[in-house]
Amino acid sequence: MKTFLPKIQFGVIFFICSLLLFLPVTLLAENQTGDSGFHLVVCGTGEDGAMDCDFSELKKLVGKTFDYVIGYIILPIATILIIWAGFKTIWDSSQGKDPTFYREMLRNVIIGVALAVGAYAIVKTFISLFFDSGGAFQAVIEEVFGQ
Repeated sequence: MKTFLPKIQFGVIFFICSLLLFLPVTLLAENQTGDSGFHLVVCGTGEDGAMDCDFSELKKLVGKTFDYVIGYIILPIATILIIWAGFKTIWDSSQGKDPTFYREMLRNVIIGVALAVGAYAIVKTFISLFFDSGGAFQAVIEEVFGQ
């Protein structure tokens, strides 16, 4: 049990820090006061009453969700992890310890960010192909869904 204690402490501290980071971000995702002008879900709301939802609203929702997740969640966490891994690699090297864990962590964070940016590019390409008015598959979408 004694060997797991540092890992448990690290996990609890990481969970608390993550909660403190994500809580304001998720609570402020949908600003109801209208100060920022950012609304994640646009259809079904408004001053004049509920708007109908259609494919263009779905396109906006997917695009805004990906922008939000990449910009406010993935990139800040990756930045913090890269700084932490770099600092610990330098610190452990100066202390004569083996910094391979933090080197691997740095490599994994960079791979994860590359995968997230790749997924972002794939989704944006998919949205432009299927949902934009000049997209390659717009005729098929109009034929199937009548829009």
